[in-house]
Amino acid sequence: MVMTTLDRHGESLQTIQPDRTLTAGPLQLQAGIPLSPNTPLPDGAVYLFCKSLIHVRFSREGDAADAWSAPIDARAGAVLACVPGERISVLLMEGEGENLLWICGVR
Repeated sequence: MVMTTLDRHGESLQTIQPDRTLTAGPLQLQAGIPLSPNTPLPDGAVYLFCKSLIHVRFSREGDAADAWSAPIDARAGAVLACVPGERISVLLMEGEGENLLWICGVR
């Protein structure tokens, strides 16, 4: 079931649903090693799911995420805005164990 969120005026916000993964399936995250798929993001948003807390960085140059990159709780899934053509880099937050990461498009 897809539920919509209401804005402050009571109007429904656009529903965003995860689409297919942008990589060849889930990716293995390891402590201390940023994961940076080489594929530019095709759309203006990306859906992330990971059972661990992560740091995320978007850049055109493909810069790697580090401990100063934005912390994200994607354990329930997170939709983040991005600029088409940017690359994403993800790093496990310190103290988190190895886990899988899904990077999906949205529709």
